[in-house]
Amino acid sequence: MGAENRLPLDFEKDGISLAIRRLDFPTNPNWKVVNLVSEAVGPVMQPSKEADFLKGNYIGLATKTRIDAWDTWLKVHPNAAPPHEIRHFDHHFLMAEAAASGLGVAICPEILAVDDIASKRLIAPHGFTPDGSQYGLICPNIKTQNKTIKPLINWIVKIASKSAQA
Repeated sequence: MGAENRLPLDFEKDGISLAIRRLDFPTNPNWKVVNLVSEAVGPVMQPSKEADFLKGNYIGLATKTRIDAWDTWLKVHPNAAPPHEIRHFDHHFLMAEAAASGLGVAICPEILAVDDIASKRLIAPHGFTPDGSQYGLICPNIKTQNKTIKPLINWIVKIASKSAQA
């Protein structure tokens, strides 16, 4: 499943004012889209799983929305040992939690793993590789936004900027 299987955004129908999404799908030309952070991915795991990972004795974890994530990463890292099996999860946070629980090695977005890496709950022995995509803040025509939304947009952009610099 890729971008073609994503549910479209319908701000009015869904009663939402903003969305933060990976920008890997066509956006409406009437939307305001602000790039927040670049996407980078890499394998993450419990520290105790590193030796098995390096030997290729591990289960790969991925998401159903990025079926080819391991293949893509392995093409960029041809000397890395591939997983002997890949299990797919519905959501990235479930996949990352499974890795932190020792169920395998997740091919994970850096932005999702950064706190667990800082706390040493997960490690990323190969670091993270940019995949060319971005996360963006999306909203309908900015002129229709009220006084409450504009400060929120500015705050989100400020936080994302700090995150990208870290």
